[in-house]
Amino acid sequence: MHLIWKVDAILVDLSDYTADMQIRPRVDSSTVHLTLSEAAGITLTASGEITIGITDTQTSALPIGQSVYDLELTNDYGDVRRLIQGKIEVDGEVTR
Repeated sequence: MHLIWKVDAILVDLSDYTADMQIRPRVDSSTVHLTLSEAAGITLTASGEITIGITDTQTSALPIGQSVYDLELTNDYGDVRRLIQGKIEVDGEVTR
């Protein structure tokens, strides 16, 4: 997934941000299916670009059915901004 963050049509410099993303069965669940960060899976650039990459292995480990996710960016001052959120649906593999 590739995103570009703009505010008032101006690209946001993400040099001073960190990123965290989790996929869980439900918003209130303590179970985490997948965690991504800049250490693994997320790339941030000074030109407002956010790239999220989930490997084949990570995808195949996700349970079949619906889960929820969000992506939070935190600046150097500790301000957290939830940039995106949503639901994902994982279907079982048909062709083997």
